[in-house]
Amino acid sequence: MIDSVVFSILAFLVLPILFPNAEALPYDIVVGIIISTYFLKILVAAIDRPFIYLSHNLPIIKLKDA
Repeated sequence: MIDSVVFSILAFLVLPILFPNAEALPYDIVVGIIISTYFLKILVAAIDRPFIYLSHNLPIIKLKDA
């Protein structure tokens, strides 16, 4: 969550102020971006969690020396 907040604030509020031709987004849109990014991360974590648990039961394959 912290990485989403920091990135969104820097990318959409702070950095556009530093560049003369860029325009910062309104605060409500940036908050919407932060919230939607967080929910997408939760969704991806919920979808990939069963595959991670199943991968612990897979046999370990050792590579041959080259």
